[in-house]
Parts: sequence; structure tokens; C-alpha cells
Amino acid sequence: EPDGLVKKIEVLTCKAMQGEISFQKVLQQRFELLQPKKRQVEKLVKTLQGQVTQSVLRHKEWFYKMARRIWVVSGGFEEFIGPVVENLGLSKTQVRANRFVYDHKGEIVGFDRDNPLVKNEGKAQVVKDLKLKGKVVMVGDGMSDWLVKTLGEADEFWLMTENVRRESLAEGAD
Repeated sequence: EPDGLVKKIEVLTCKAMQGEISFQKVLQQRFELLQPKKRQVEKLVKTLQGQVTQSVLRHKEWFYKMARRIWVVSGGFEEFIGPVVENLGLSKTQVRANRFVYDHKGEIVGFDRDNPLVKNEGKAQVVKDLKLKGKVVMVGDGMSDWLVKTLGEADEFWLMTENVRRESLAEGAD
């Protein structure tokens, strides 16, 4: 029942993005539902490369120009995000995201539970650890993005509303 699975994942993701449930719990539940396989990663990367939001595509030249000043901090997985941001001129080394754990055969068996990004306040910790200079602007659409500013690790929080608008975050957005 692919449609039922997608709906379950959407509901879990929405709850985490709104801060209703811990991101770590949601990540575990999504992992159990999806049971990702290594062979699926490449296929999903190709799909994601074709689903970059229109506003990002319109400003692709800007991303190339500013690439050295941009960091991607995500609760998603490096294996998916790295190849997508490379198409915008960014390096995989500018991605901080969750990581899969593999067995000796190279198959996905879990995710790194010690990564700070499995926690609700993990993005703020990662941004702090980057020791960025100058004005720091966090752009995102979820509670963990908003927390980066709230916890003092960003000067501004810009709410991304192209895909979804979370009214609970709009009030605190710059």
C-alpha cells in the first residue's frame, strides 16, 4: 500500500516540523516504515534532483556565486542531499545531515544516533559548531530551523513557504 505508507510518513513529518513530536522519534518511525535499501538511494537521488523548488532553480546562478557562504543543515540524509546540492555549485562538504549506518555488505541497517541532527535542537548545535563569521541567516520551513535563531545561533530566520506554510512559525520569522 504505497499510498498509505506515503500518508503515514507525511503525517509523521508534519508533526515533527511543527514541533509536536521529537525529531528523533519521527526519524526512527520513518526509518522503520521505509526500511531503506542501498539500491534505492541512487534512484531517489535522481528523483530529488528533479524536484528542487522553483525558487531555488530561478536563483541557481546566485547559489553558484554564493556557494562558498552557504551551508545546508538538514534532518534529511547526506546520501540524498549531497548529490542534489552539487547541482547548485555547493560541495558535499557543505552539507551537515543525518547519515545512514551500513553493515559489512554495504547495506543500510540504521542511522547514526549520535549525530546531533537526530535531535530537535540539533541544527542549532551544528550551526554553533560551524563557527560561522558575520551575519547568519537560517532559511527553513520547520521548527528545528526556527530554533536555530531562537537558541541564538542565527541572526535571522527566514521561513520558506513555497512548499508549505506553517502559521505557527510565521509569527517568529524575519
